Parts: sequence; structure tokens; C-alpha cells
Amino acid sequence: MKSVTAKMVNHDYRYHAEIQYETEHGFDYTNAKGNTLQGFLNDLKSRLNKLVKSNRDPKVVQIIDLKYNSKIPEDKLKFFQKS
Repeated sequence: MKSVTAKMVNHDYRYHAEIQYETEHGFDYTNAKGNTLQGFLNDLKSRLNKLVKSNRDPKVVQIIDLKYNSKIPEDKLKFFQKS
């Protein structure tokens, strides 16, 4: 895991994910968060499902463990991508 700066994350949860999705004029971002791994994964799944149902083609671009200030490696993000 690479060290990262917890730049401008607007919450005190342990886990944070940045999700990119399509909009009418380009793309935007939302996030998922949680204090426990299970809570985080539930929030991530919920947000991805909403975006998929809206045909917004979501993509998880970054996941950070803020407790250890580390980023999940990009090759591991494939697990969270739409097949």
C-alpha cells in the first residue's frame, strides 16, 4: 500500500472511496465511507448499485484507509469495477 495524504476528505470515517460516474455533460465524483470494513463495503455497494441502475457507468478510482493513511493499490481496485 502506498502512503497518501488524507487531502480534503470531509469526514472522520476510517475508509473512503472515490467513485467517478458519467453525467449528461461529462463526469462527476461521489464517495463511499465507513468506520468498519463491512460498513464501508455496504455503503460502496449501495452507491455503486444506484449509479449502475441509473446507467451512470461508475468506476472506483481510489480507496483510502485513513487510519493508516494508505491507498489500496490500483491493481486491487479491479475487484470493485463493473464487469
